Amino acid sequence: MSDPQIQPNQIQRLLDKQEIAEQLYRYCRAIDRSDKELLLSVFHEDSQHNHKPFVGPSAVFCDAVIDFLSMLEMCTHNVCNILYEFEDDNTAMVEATWLAVERVGVGVERTGSSFEDHDKTRREDLMVGGRYIDRFEKREGVWKIAQRTGVHDWHQWREVDDRRIEKFVNTSIGARKPDDKSYALVNRPEHIAFDIEK
Repeated sequence: MSDPQIQPNQIQRLLDKQEIAEQLYRYCRAIDRSDKELLLSVFHEDSQHNHKPFVGPSAVFCDAVIDFLSMLEMCTHNVCNILYEFEDDNTAMVEATWLAVERVGVGVERTGSSFEDHDKTRREDLMVGGRYIDRFEKREGVWKIAQRTGVHDWHQWREVDDRRIEKFVNTSIGARKPDDKSYALVNRPEHIAFDIEK
């Protein structure tokens, strides 16, 4: 009869999965807040990227994506359906589904990308769905991405309809680093109750 007790290696595997998931969440936060330091932190220094049209070092991709983000009014990235396949205690292949909404303003033009389809006479949201296929490696006790392949499964353009947004402007609109509310809260958690409405 099998031992019903949870084994130490099972607990470690759950901890590994949680750390990997949190790195994926940090990636999304870094993209949405345009936080280059945080973005770089989820990749090993020698990490490689294949997120066409870009192919090359992940550090170079980070530079390019921060520049790209400056063209957008805002963006929101989410990950879900994270699947793990551990090769050993220090290597895992991870597939995560992602959904991004990127707001493109009037007059924005960029060739060689999906933004070629943007109607420059109006504000539009580009909704994109895809997957990150990552090789995570645990080095010196920390899980980070060693190789990433980005897959786009679908996209859709929609004209912006942000009626009544002014209702939230003074309290809840997100921003980029360092202006977003989250940076004040993370750095000074004792002031959460006071800073959130400033």
